[in-house]
Amino acid sequence: NFFSFVYGSLRPQGHQLPRTSEPHDQGRCSPVRDGQPAGLDASAERFTVIRQDTDDLMSWPAEVKALTLTEIAPKYPSRILEIPVRSGEAIKRGQVLVRLDDNDAKARLGQAKAALLSAEAQASRARADAHRIHNLFEKEAATHQDYDTAMAASKSGEALASEAREAVAQAEALQNEMFLRAPFDGFVVSR
Repeated sequence: NFFSFVYGSLRPQGHQLPRTSEPHDQGRCSPVRDGQPAGLDASAERFTVIRQDTDDLMSWPAEVKALTLTEIAPKYPSRILEIPVRSGEAIKRGQVLVRLDDNDAKARLGQAKAALLSAEAQASRARADAHRIHNLFEKEAATHQDYDTAMAASKSGEALASEAREAVAQAEALQNEMFLRAPFDGFVVSR
């Protein structure tokens, strides 16, 4: 039996590999002709390795390399709570590889949400005051200065609420960074 599944390149070390004109013919390897993968030296050749029963035992020295190798690391320093995968395990894109301590991120998210509620309440009050002063100003029952002050307070309240919404979005993004996920399907090389 030959290899069952390989993504990568097979580089002969001093031996010529048998080639056939048709891919996968008689259990032999044939080169893939769509170009060299990035990161390999110019002497490397790509081959497709297939599984096929044969009575002939063929062997040659070779080196198998992955086409894509990625190291993952957290954006923010934190304590590792769990690594639910093992070396050699097959993983799917988006699968959690590492779970980090998210207590600080949860606290920041809670603070941001509380600040948002407060800012929205202040903005709502400022809007109501501005509407009231506007009506009084049209009836000549409020001064121009009162009108300007109320409008400025309303705009300031809206700006604070918008800033608080951005803080919540940032805190949610930080919360999501506490899980390191697989960027693509593959295998865990080391952990």
